[in-house]
Amino acid sequence: MLINLPSKVRCEYLCPSCGYRGAIEFSDPDAINEPEPIPGNSRILAAQAFRAAEVALEKRAHRALTLVRCPSCQTRDRQGTRRAYRRALLPLLTLAPAIFMFCVIATAFSVPAVVAAMPWVPIVMGCAGLAAVGPFIVQRAKKRLIHEADQAVRFLPSSGPQPS
Repeated sequence: MLINLPSKVRCEYLCPSCGYRGAIEFSDPDAINEPEPIPGNSRILAAQAFRAAEVALEKRAHRALTLVRCPSCQTRDRQGTRRAYRRALLPLLTLAPAIFMFCVIATAFSVPAVVAAMPWVPIVMGCAGLAAVGPFIVQRAKKRLIHEADQAVRFLPSSGPQPS
């Protein structure tokens, strides 16, 4: 049995700074607009799969809502931005061992006489390489998360700013 899983959901946005309320439409950037196969021919299983996809989509929408700018005051939620920063650390954690080892090996091969006299130099160079490249990786990942959220969220027309 094939079912079309939801790719858009409507939510309510509330700005923590100015209290603006508005309706938004979240479009999942990873959604495939083709029917998804589910095991069996049961309508109950189809309904459960649809509901599970709907819940996951709503969860992604609420995560994205913390990263978008308020249309009224043009600010982002500070807590949401901090959480995005923490999520942006994940690419660094996956790349850190490779960067460190590359710097250590490159130092050991390029200046073996210095390494023979001071064996701690490759480790210092590995740490320096990580310190130089790490912030760039994290900042780029954070910008990507914020850009994806901005692209996925669309504010629906309303009667204007409605501070609460």
